[in-house]
Amino acid sequence: MKRVYLNAKLVKIVLGFIGLGFWVLSARSGAYWLNIGVANNVILATLGGIGSSLMLIIVGQLFATNKFGVLPSDVGRYSILVLIVHVLEMPLFDRIVVHFVPLLRVHMNIFLVIAVFFVLRVVFDVVLAMVLRRVPVVEMMFLKRDFPLK
Repeated sequence: MKRVYLNAKLVKIVLGFIGLGFWVLSARSGAYWLNIGVANNVILATLGGIGSSLMLIIVGQLFATNKFGVLPSDVGRYSILVLIVHVLEMPLFDRIVVHFVPLLRVHMNIFLVIAVFFVLRVVFDVVLAMVLRRVPVVEMMFLKRDFPLK
């Protein structure tokens, strides 16, 4: 019997495209609310969940091998601060989006508007988390860890 060896890099690329395809297909089919388990199409939402998980695993592996430089590892190290900032900024940006998207939609493509707001949110979260890590009380509460992970 002949053994077949798969190229790991090729498998990751193929799985990445499959995952991205499922994710996009699910997003185009309608909303999927993870917190209440409601979807317009359950099969497509399930495929989207699988696809997005595959993409997150692949991107996480790229970050783990440090192929993107120092910033992603810093963001990962301070992920609790990023999460806290994200929870605090959501109501702020949601109000901004509600007021400005209808105005911008008239002058710009809706996908471009969404992409701009997405980038703004990410930049805001990361920058504010990096600023907060310098506050001594925040550092003491969330960043000083005396229990190394093994």
